[in-house]
Amino acid sequence: IKELKKTFPKGAIVGTIFTEAGTAPNVVTPKATIRMTVRGSTVDDLEGIILPAIKEAAQEIAASYGARVEMHHYEPLFKDMRQDKQLLDLFNDVMTEFGETPRILPDDEADGSTDVGNVSYEVPTAQPTLQIGLGLEAHTPEFTCAAGSDYGLEQAIKGAKIMAVVALRYAVGK
Repeated sequence: IKELKKTFPKGAIVGTIFTEAGTAPNVVTPKATIRMTVRGSTVDDLEGIILPAIKEAAQEIAASYGARVEMHHYEPLFKDMRQDKQLLDLFNDVMTEFGETPRILPDDEADGSTDVGNVSYEVPTAQPTLQIGLGLEAHTPEFTCAAGSDYGLEQAIKGAKIMAVVALRYAVGK
């Protein structure tokens, strides 16, 4: 997978964990199970390039051992995020009113990958963020500690207030 990832379009994410495997490195196990999270910058990249390449590689590896592959989606595919400009601009304005500096990303860059991308294909959606610490990476122990800190909790409350103001203004068309 590591080598295959080098051929994927920018923004591809492939996380892999063996949940069931053999007990010795020199014995072909009767069954191995891998759980993967696979995401792409666009739904076209995901469904047209990344997933087919992974499936083909898995089938080739299995065939070389006389095995077979079964693939199942354990979660919905995550589509790319379509930020609604009007809603995002409103968030940026309200965040500024609350003393925050909005983080503006280029149109072709997503900050993370989540099922809110699927929502964005159905209704106007934005995914602003509030800082809870400096130099933090999501899904790390440091991020977890920051999220539960007094400052992290204050930011969560501020975020809820910002969302409430945005919802009200968006609903009345201001």
